[in-house]
Amino acid sequence: MVKIFQNRLKYILFLLIGVGIFYYIYRDFDFKAMKNQLSQNFQYQWVLMAMSMIILSHIIRALRWNIVLNNEHRTVRFRNSFLAVMSAYFMNYVIPRIGEVTRCAGIAKMEKITFSEALGTVVSERIIDIIMLLFLTLIVILAQTAKVIDFIKEQSGIYEKITMVLLNPIGILAVVVITIALGFFTYKVIVSEKLKKITIVQNFILGVLAIGKIKKPVLFILYTLAIWFLYFAMDYVCFFAFGFTSHLTVMAGMTVFVFGSYGMVAPVQGGMGPWHFMTVEALALYGVGRQEGLIFALIVHTAITIVTIIVGGITSIIVTFRKPHQLTQV
Repeated sequence: MVKIFQNRLKYILFLLIGVGIFYYIYRDFDFKAMKNQLSQNFQYQWVLMAMSMIILSHIIRALRWNIVLNNEHRTVRFRNSFLAVMSAYFMNYVIPRIGEVTRCAGIAKMEKITFSEALGTVVSERIIDIIMLLFLTLIVILAQTAKVIDFIKEQSGIYEKITMVLLNPIGILAVVVITIALGFFTYKVIVSEKLKKITIVQNFILGVLAIGKIKKPVLFILYTLAIWFLYFAMDYVCFFAFGFTSHLTVMAGMTVFVFGSYGMVAPVQGGMGPWHFMTVEALALYGVGRQEGLIFALIVHTAITIVTIIVGGITSIIVTFRKPHQLTQV
């Protein structure tokens, strides 16, 4: 009973944080002005294109995960890995950081793989993704140094904001550690039988090391590049949907994407609030006004949320009612 209360308390706390940040940045937002602006020069087809890119990126992520999951003893079906991936994104809108746990539990239910081994593969994937994000961050910092410095001179307090978010990779690594801990904790709550700790650790390590034994390393790299390209492209193509961002360059798109990515790391549902804040700040670097930045952030994030909730909700229902596989090891 105490554990259930603690989990609900965490959910409420994360939700309040997200709502609080969202309210703070949108407290003076002019919705009438947004309606007028969108009725004049909003090109919705670009947002629809971004929504299709979201689905494509998730498909490729499932394909990449399959490369890590597959070995000489098993071949994981793509449809099951995709169902697990999409249900994970959906669950992150319910409880922050719970998605990876759901993803591993889902694939363990449908395929011949233990939960702890699946969690190990996810951790190895996340390490690769962190490296990619830090690499893109470095590119943005080096390529946009002059613009960032000029903006810092004009805007009081922005230095602390940028430093806090962009120059703190330790915080990003901490998210991985928290995800691992949360995964084990949640799984122990869900599973009623006593867990064999030695087996769990062995399976987890086996999953982590799977990244070094993949049979198609080149394809894994190509999938990784494709995933991150689509993530970036989702933001960039949305520039053309609005008159106030259609003139921005590819490098501006990369900057907005990197800023927003750090906003997504925050432990709130779907990055709600922090993602909006970081996106508005990034657009401000290129002269986009606060009102316009808020419009862009609201529309784009809403589009992402709609796709995730609809597709992820459907896949979550499918996973829930799928017949469990006979494998019971943890």
